[in-house]
Amino acid sequence: MKLLRNASRNIIIAVLGLFLLPSGIMAQATNFRSSAPEECIISSIAYLQFPGAPPIEGGDVEFGCDTGNGSFLPLHLNNDQVTSLKGLVANGEMHFGFSKINVRDAVFHDDGSMSLPPNFAISVVEQENTGNPFDRRDQRKMQAGTGNKHFLLFRVTDVNGLVISDSPAEMSDNLFGTYGDTSNLKSQMAACSVGKYTVVPGGKNGFDTSALESAPGVIDIRLDISLDNPRSTVINAALAKAQEVLGKHFRLPTYTSLTTYFDHTLFSLKDCFQECGWAACASVGGFYQFYVSIFYSFSGIQMHEHGHNLQLAHSGGLDGQTYTDHTCTMGNPLYGDDLGGMCFNPAKNWQMQFNPHPVTVINGWYDSRDFIQVNTTDGAQTIQMIGIGEYGLQGDGVNAPRKAVALQIENGLDTRQYVSFNSAKGANFQDVEAPDQVTIVEYTGTGYGISSLKGYITQGNSYITAEGRIISAECINTGVTPSLACVCVRESNQSCPSDCSCTPPSTPILCSRRACKASKVTYGGNI
Repeated sequence: MKLLRNASRNIIIAVLGLFLLPSGIMAQATNFRSSAPEECIISSIAYLQFPGAPPIEGGDVEFGCDTGNGSFLPLHLNNDQVTSLKGLVANGEMHFGFSKINVRDAVFHDDGSMSLPPNFAISVVEQENTGNPFDRRDQRKMQAGTGNKHFLLFRVTDVNGLVISDSPAEMSDNLFGTYGDTSNLKSQMAACSVGKYTVVPGGKNGFDTSALESAPGVIDIRLDISLDNPRSTVINAALAKAQEVLGKHFRLPTYTSLTTYFDHTLFSLKDCFQECGWAACASVGGFYQFYVSIFYSFSGIQMHEHGHNLQLAHSGGLDGQTYTDHTCTMGNPLYGDDLGGMCFNPAKNWQMQFNPHPVTVINGWYDSRDFIQVNTTDGAQTIQMIGIGEYGLQGDGVNAPRKAVALQIENGLDTRQYVSFNSAKGANFQDVEAPDQVTIVEYTGTGYGISSLKGYITQGNSYITAEGRIISAECINTGVTPSLACVCVRESNQSCPSDCSCTPPSTPILCSRRACKASKVTYGGNI
């Protein structure tokens, strides 16, 4: 659908971080504070900022504590504690929105925030099932990375009647494609996951929200406050009102976790009046997103914010900035109603495939045989690749050879290179940087961490890593379906095999025993 559009359509937006108090129920925060808990669920929130807006105090990553039902207490940490926390989430020992940390001896402040003593070490508490059906950790941890995921969009009206001008039907169409919109969160998640991840408007099984909906998947709520309030106050009030409306409808306590009713939710606000400059925000490894004005309708922003819910960090670019890898939706280069045809870079895809978040699980989309660890100890390796956007055309390995979609270059370090063929076709057809080129991305650890685009190469060109390893695009063929690239990885004293081809074989070609063992792939055209 074509809604009101202005110059903001093509804004290049930087991403910063934000402390929020999502429960919106001060009584809950007070109870949490007075009970002096010894542990809490570690949380983080990120948001998109308008260009030219002043920097948000606290930087691009902020942390907090979740009481278990969605409430959030801002958590102030010193530099050493922040470094420790980032290390734990990067190596996968800790997950935002799931892992519990020890907060005994924490200091609780009158503004609802908390801080740890300067010498207090961040430590993870072993998870246990509480047996509480309303505990967000218990009732979400068994989710799979595939199948139906239930979403609701709350259309917010404030006490003065301020509400986004888009009708509920338009909003349902822009998010779910209900009435024919072709570029939205539902369509793009289906495309990137090869149909494995289905966005479903409405509540989970057993929680039919249709009686509350103004349009499929859209519920109108009215706040008891004005939007002309501090940012966190507005967000808190919206989350609390959603809890109240759903709790009353299903005759459950109004403090019941919102994820009892759905998997993820979006809130749309008419405008921002205080602490402004942000277009959208999302809880990392969590379930909610907030959008200002028309930005809820931009499918590229929808995908980016949902990526944060799935615990994907930002994708940095060649300029060293945190959000400028425009080969990946976590670099977020697309801003428009019908702009969103991008998926994720090879580092993000590797994380999704092998190190998913334990709650908002995102593995199961692809076949692990197509993710290849490359070690040049046994000689130079050549590997035929297809783009992730055309993964649905992957060979079955019997009637047609399989092709790699991501390479991990083994170097014995925590920071590794990841390689992909960035074919601008299929689900990735609106890629805006290095289309149809071989891209190289670096990423440290296995969990939540920023990836960095290091280079991209056309046919016949090479990239040399910091360790001196050479990655070259031996050939690229976009005239076939799917498009093909052949990548060679070698040491400086090695030569690439001469039989690397981007011509599809008419029959399956088995790789040699040595090559199969070295590249960890059973089938691969002309390997």
